[in-house]
Amino acid sequence: MKIQLKYELLSEEFMELEVDHGVNDDAKYGQKRTQALEAGSC
Repeated sequence: MKIQLKYELLSEEFMELEVDHGVNDDAKYGQKRTQALEAGSC
């Protein structure tokens, strides 16, 4: 089991929680998250 958690440091809030199979590739998840970034959010 893998748990992916998105946490906003400035507001100190949990934004997203995703539970997935432990055999799924972290790189694929990272690509998915990178595509969801908004301009100026980093």
